[in-house]
Amino acid sequence: MRHPDDSRDDDSADVMNDDDDPLNFETNGTDPPIATDLTQRNDLRRRAMLVFSLLGLGALLLSARLIHVQWICRDQFASRAMRQQISDEEIPARPGDILDRQGRLLATTINVPSLFVDPANVSDPEKLGADLAEALDLDRDELTDRLRRNAHRRF
Repeated sequence: MRHPDDSRDDDSADVMNDDDDPLNFETNGTDPPIATDLTQRNDLRRRAMLVFSLLGLGALLLSARLIHVQWICRDQFASRAMRQQISDEEIPARPGDILDRQGRLLATTINVPSLFVDPANVSDPEKLGADLAEALDLDRDELTDRLRRNAHRRF
């Protein structure tokens, strides 16, 4: 078939057989493209199902691992975390002295014994006041009075 606007003289290149017609399905005896289109759709569905199945299996495996770590092995991981977070470290050196630019001592660290009492946790202020006053050589009445006055405080 020749296009009316085509001014070429070569008729053999413009001739189209019925076998070459992409819209003529019955001439060559094969199934129409609808059947191959259905086959392609089925292949696409199978591939999509395979991908979604693999993703679902991966999510199931991750969920199983999560349950294993969070519930089944919880005590083991909790003890491991505590060992990693808590440690005792001894610091043997005391802080250094602070000197001025001529080398004179401005501040230093002095080790002194200390004692503190949480008045809110004292059940018998008279007995504790008497015992502490005797051990520390302090006034018994003054110490007992301070414990009673500060019974509601925490420091």
